[in-house]
Amino acid sequence: MTSGHVHKCVCSGLVLYSKDSWIEWNLNTHSTKGAVIDAVKNLPYKGGNALTGLALTYILENSFKAESGSRPDVPKIVILITDGESQDDVLSPAQRLRDAGIELFAIGVKNADEKELRAIASPPEETHVYNVADYSFMLDIVEGLTRSVCERVSELSREISGDKNEDDDDGQEDEDAIRSAPVCSVM
Repeated sequence: MTSGHVHKCVCSGLVLYSKDSWIEWNLNTHSTKGAVIDAVKNLPYKGGNALTGLALTYILENSFKAESGSRPDVPKIVILITDGESQDDVLSPAQRLRDAGIELFAIGVKNADEKELRAIASPPEETHVYNVADYSFMLDIVEGLTRSVCERVSELSREISGDKNEDDDDGQEDEDAIRSAPVCSVM
């Protein structure tokens, strides 16, 4: 989905948070790109205190479960979008997600704390941390974020399958692997 193409093997879930966290939709709720786009268009913005650490813990405990549509044989990705500074600890929850094999991307909007974004995201921060001045600039990062997520999905898929061949004979990454790699992501 993040690449602009939703394949039948791509799942997307959404957890919203402020002082509470809740699943807006599970990994197995929407089966088409259009359905996801429609759902996003209808999302309400709920400001308030950001308990990002609590949200990350909530994602770990609730989003990547079989009953929510998660599958054990696919890469797990979280794309965190925040427009403020967390009111709680993010270091421990982010580390628990990484320890569980979940890849973290962090996107900051407006007043997001850059240091906090770097602490949340998986390495390397050059490909996993993004910051924009306003929500209207989110489209400016889509291409780079999409490339980073797809490349990481391809790498993680190879790790899961045990295939360590990273390059074709010509040194180019296998585009078919990127396009067909299954992934479960929570935004």
